[in-house]
Amino acid sequence: MVEAATAGREAAARTVLRAAGASWAVWVAVSVPVLAAFRPGLVAATAAAVPAVLLALAFLVALTATQPARVAFDPADPAGIELAHWRAAGATKRRVAWAQTLLALGALGVGAALVALAVPFPL
Repeated sequence: MVEAATAGREAAARTVLRAAGASWAVWVAVSVPVLAAFRPGLVAATAAAVPAVLLALAFLVALTATQPARVAFDPADPAGIELAHWRAAGATKRRVAWAQTLLALGALGVGAALVALAVPFPL
């Protein structure tokens, strides 16, 4: 019962991990060669660097969401066990929500970086 209740959240966290990796691959394939070859202005370079930070944070938060939440409880108290389960499930849910938010911002940042790097230099 406990494992089934958190399986959906762990699957969502794994999806965020895969999506962050794919977004990172797009970012690297586009940004790194352009940054290395053309040396864009500060605005374009910053727009290209921000997604890397957001995607890395999304990956790390999603990675923590796949790990068991640490919640203390008294094994002799059934109500305490249930409360601990709900606290752990809530913590995992919040981590997944944060990872999804960071991933969305990172993906938008990748799009912004593509636009910023496509604009004629210097920006």
